[in-house]
Amino acid sequence: LHAAKATAQIVYEAQMVKQPKRIALMPSENPDVFLDEKSQPYLDDVQQDEQGYFGMTEVDVADEESQKIYIAPAGYDEILHTPNARSFQDIKAMAYPFRYTKDEAYASGKFDETVLTAYPWKTKDQKAIKDRDQGQEDALESAEPYMDGYEIYCKNTKHVYWVSESYRENFLRPAKPDPYQFKDFFPSPPFIMQNKPRKHLYPRPAYIHLRPTLDQLNLMYERVFELIDAVRRRAIVDGDEDIVRLLNAGELEFISAKSLKSIVEKGGLDKMIWYLPVQELVQAISELNALEDRFQNNASQWQGVPDILRGASDPIEAMGTQQIKSTAAQDRFKVSKKDVQRLARDLIEMMVDLALQVFSDEKIARICGYQYMNPDDQQRFKPALDALRSDTERVIRIDIETDSMTFVDEGLKAAQMGATISSFMQGMQEIGRIRREDPKLALIAAKALLLTLEQSSSGKEFQDDVKALSKEIEDELQNPPDPGPPPPDYEMLK
Repeated sequence: LHAAKATAQIVYEAQMVKQPKRIALMPSENPDVFLDEKSQPYLDDVQQDEQGYFGMTEVDVADEESQKIYIAPAGYDEILHTPNARSFQDIKAMAYPFRYTKDEAYASGKFDETVLTAYPWKTKDQKAIKDRDQGQEDALESAEPYMDGYEIYCKNTKHVYWVSESYRENFLRPAKPDPYQFKDFFPSPPFIMQNKPRKHLYPRPAYIHLRPTLDQLNLMYERVFELIDAVRRRAIVDGDEDIVRLLNAGELEFISAKSLKSIVEKGGLDKMIWYLPVQELVQAISELNALEDRFQNNASQWQGVPDILRGASDPIEAMGTQQIKSTAAQDRFKVSKKDVQRLARDLIEMMVDLALQVFSDEKIARICGYQYMNPDDQQRFKPALDALRSDTERVIRIDIETDSMTFVDEGLKAAQMGATISSFMQGMQEIGRIRREDPKLALIAAKALLLTLEQSSSGKEFQDDVKALSKEIEDELQNPPDPGPPPPDYEMLK
């Protein structure tokens, strides 16, 4: 509603550790000089073994346990890109903001010690202070010094740069070649865009059109609160201080009035107090509330949220009418839902692509549940992984279920979970019965149950248990138990 433009950023992080690396060396014309793989003279110690001459060095390698790939938000008002681009393909550079506290910057290992020493650390968010002065939001003050800047991906040079407006002497760290090798270079999929303009990537959000209505609603709220504050019992009193103290006193309090006799003679307090009229104020509040409801309904309609989705439909309407309304209301969100599905699909595909580059075979095998696969699938695992890592052979296709992008129906969710649990329990009992009679048939039943659970959104919680049971039955078939000694022949004993 506010932006009409959104995307997200793929981030890969890992702790780097030192590991020894062998450098193959070749003799040169000079017997005292050896050349490395780039035909450059090698100046360190030269060793020799059965494979030939070699040298040793240390290289930074990602610690497998610390590797992680995740999705980071990319705020529409913070991410920067080529301003004159007409489409995502025309973008030549994108800048993603970052922010580190002083401790995080030192611990990350991303920046050189000299840069961190010279950096003018901040303690207040100047942008937030400016917004606060304009009455928009409170200032954000950091409890400890921090640094901020932009991570800039340049498509022309295929490099990444780190810059900060507070540090203009140089880059925060040396430029780095393309770290991810994504198809479109940038670590984010194309924008979701509503009201896409023809000549640039800066849409006019629906919020801009709705802002006058929303401002009017805010003004109405302020006036209602002022009127509510004004609607309180106020009166004019015949100058008697005792009566004023009585009117201003708390509940169930008594005071001594010197002029009580005169009050009675004048006909009581009713004759001495004149309350100011507030009927007009109460009527004004009712009228403003009616206008507020009308503006809210209009705003909801313009935003595409009809009464049937807000639970404000007429209860007298026929069921068919409400079903037609509900269907039409969902149709209004089909385009937006499709855009969100595309964004989710692209993000997952990029994460899988990156994981195939940076994760080891062992880590991918653990993620995919290699230990639960049947022997045939285990034999096909390595060739399939090699094919996925080949840019010419692999094709990753990911689909997002439509139901996963709709509003959550708690009743339907509970019913689906109950049905899944019931199917799981009945299936496990049936597998246990069949297993005693025919283990091969029990293995087929376990695979059928696993297939049923994979088709259910609630069945993911039980899939590992069924895989483990299948593995146990397979082991039992491959290594059958010892049948034991035959029963004694009682006729022989006699």
